Amino acid sequence: DNIEKDHWRDQTYREIAKTLASEGRYDDAISFIDKVGNPDTKAMTIRGIGMAAAEHGISADDYNTLFQALHSKAAGIEHPPSHAIARTYIAMAQAFANDDNGAWKTAGSMDNDALRNKAYGETAEIQAERGKYEQAMQSIKQINSESFKNKAFSITSKIFADDGHYDHALGAAE
Repeated sequence: DNIEKDHWRDQTYREIAKTLASEGRYDDAISFIDKVGNPDTKAMTIRGIGMAAAEHGISADDYNTLFQALHSKAAGIEHPPSHAIARTYIAMAQAFANDDNGAWKTAGSMDNDALRNKAYGETAEIQAERGKYEQAMQSIKQINSESFKNKAFSITSKIFADDGHYDHALGAAE
């Protein structure tokens, strides 16, 4: 609280929140979101908490509670682009946590076409990294822009190929 420069203080709060989430102290981590003043850093704090939690393998109910809390904090971000980015980050964290339905619901609820398409594309990439072809293709099918869709197919194809999933890579490329 005694750091004078707003930017440094916000970054410190973000890193504390991420550290607390890494320790499984989600409620404590979430309490730091309100301390962050910059809306972009607030969105990054939400991302850090969600991604740290996704690595823990907690129960579906606990993930649901956590993601609801992150959605609530994202809703409080008044800067529209930062608000949308925070929701994209939540969708990504949900995909990392194997909550594909939650990720699709989060992405689908976004009003901005470009950011919604980006959220679906990011979700597809994460699903491809998990080796989940059907889920990645389902994410891409929800993209309503040919250019975003083609980019997502290209990226997921490369991810599958790099991981030795050549049939999946070919399917995404086709």
